[in-house]
Amino acid sequence: MVERLQGSFSSLEEEKDTLKTVLLNIDDGVVVWDAKYKRLFMNPVAETIFEKQYSNLNGKDFFVCHKEGNRLMKILQSDQLPVTTKFTINSCILHVSATSIKKSDGAKIGYIMIVRDITDQERAREKLEELAITDSLTKVFNRSHFQYCLGVE
Repeated sequence: MVERLQGSFSSLEEEKDTLKTVLLNIDDGVVVWDAKYKRLFMNPVAETIFEKQYSNLNGKDFFVCHKEGNRLMKILQSDQLPVTTKFTINSCILHVSATSIKKSDGAKIGYIMIVRDITDQERAREKLEELAITDSLTKVFNRSHFQYCLGVE
């Protein structure tokens, strides 16, 4: 019995280490809270995006310490979870996905937020949009934009 328990414990430790390795090396920011909004985990990418180091918060509430804390809290408290939205922090455009973490019986035990910096993609999209409606030499709107505006009018 003891050997079986030790084997199970070792398996759990291995799974925990694997999960931690994945979360620490993923390209997106990951923040996890418990059901009372106490932050449990924040990977290095999230620390960079939010400009807050997990260890430097010294037990302080993440939402109080961050200038966008109210907006982030509103996302987590939304009745519409899971939520996917975009917003800007420190001139970075972020794609934010948040959802609740539930046990198999449906009881809410926490929240997870995945944050991706999409600033470069958004700037490229804006540039592409501009190129699609203007002449590159004269910077005057092109015929397809004129046709679009006629349709709107």
